[in-house]
Amino acid sequence: MALGWALLTASLLALPGCATLASQPILSSHRLELPVKPEAAWQAIHAVLGKTPLRSVDRAQGVIQTGWVEGWGDRRFGLMGGSWHRRYRLTISLKPLEGGSQVAVASQQEEKAPAGRLALRWRRVPSDGSVETDFLNRLKAQAGSSS
Repeated sequence: MALGWALLTASLLALPGCATLASQPILSSHRLELPVKPEAAWQAIHAVLGKTPLRSVDRAQGVIQTGWVEGWGDRRFGLMGGSWHRRYRLTISLKPLEGGSQVAVASQQEEKAPAGRLALRWRRVPSDGSVETDFLNRLKAQAGSSS
């Protein structure tokens, strides 16, 4: 009996890392250093975002959070081939560096099926990095054209 209790206790102590991992948001983060001052980088970020809905802008901290941007994913559903809905939001942070700026972009992505019980709620999915890479490529081009 004591051996069974000890094994149960040891196995429970080994699991907390798995339990906390499941509750954490799935984020993917990418960074880019720009040879422009933070003010120019801030303007370039806003130019790239364009009409993207913004959830919060904290210029003092250098952080912008976008609202959800919805679209269609590559994943197909059923025989009719309906596309899954996919959405993402970005957290963009700007940090001044000596002689430039560093921009970090993290995305949170979710998807849901076009029909059935899976269409009732959004489900977090890992990013493949394409949204972040696309944003940073457009930012690099914008910052290069404005300097």
